[in-house]
Amino acid sequence: MSIPNLHAIPAGFPSLPTYSATWRAVRFELSPGTGEWITSHIAAVDNEGYSVHQVVRPAVLRSMFGSDAKRYQVMLDMVGNALEAYLSSGGDLGSWSAPIEGFSATEIRRAFARQGRLQALRMAAKQSTALCALEELDAPVETSSTEEESGTWVSRVKDVVVIQRPDLSMCFDRPGMLYSETVRFGFLYETMAAHFGNLNPTAISTSLRFARGKLLELKIATRTLNLTQAKLIAALPSQNDIMWSDRHLDAVRRAGVELQQEAAEHGVQYSTAHTVDEAANQLLELVS
Repeated sequence: MSIPNLHAIPAGFPSLPTYSATWRAVRFELSPGTGEWITSHIAAVDNEGYSVHQVVRPAVLRSMFGSDAKRYQVMLDMVGNALEAYLSSGGDLGSWSAPIEGFSATEIRRAFARQGRLQALRMAAKQSTALCALEELDAPVETSSTEEESGTWVSRVKDVVVIQRPDLSMCFDRPGMLYSETVRFGFLYETMAAHFGNLNPTAISTSLRFARGKLLELKIATRTLNLTQAKLIAALPSQNDIMWSDRHLDAVRRAGVELQQEAAEHGVQYSTAHTVDEAANQLLELVS
């Protein structure tokens, strides 16, 4: 005997989410024994695969650890890479353990979303850390902070490149003459020069201003230094980066299109990189 539905669902009532994924947060202890933990990564597994994202921004690391931020980032990269390798080999997310002492994963949880993995990951991040703020597009950012973030990114790119090509170490931050003025290029090698841009989602206007200046320097250097190649490599988040809201990502996308058009007008090559490894590989291809 079936029981009649005494409470019919009203027309237009939201349907239940059809997407679900299991996820875990990875955390690290600031100092052994203190009990102060910060969430570093979010990992999720669904029917289509897996995803691992670092959720503590490099700018936050610099604010907290100063000159030691680079050392912490190396550890975060190691943990993130280990987790990705584990999941890519078919490992069970609930059984993973961190390869470095001081890191620990939370118990596995399940997320439901109407808009797929990206929305689920954002919800997981919000539930795991207060340092993952998704609505800071209009927050004022100091110019010095944007410059510092770009410098940190270039330093990390250099570390990756030099591991494979130690002979290229002296090519970073190298001076070159533009007319009567000497400019320091992000990378200068024989007849090839590259600059590194950084499209900061919370400081798009400032980021574009810096990038435009670098495009102009590359354009002039093509003549004054007789370059055969001049390229701007711009760092920007991918469109599925859970650290940024849709407004952030849309602003970055529009800025990237604008930079690409201006680079073409200047006769300068332009490419984007979402990770340090991507930027390093692009640079190595230029000198190979």
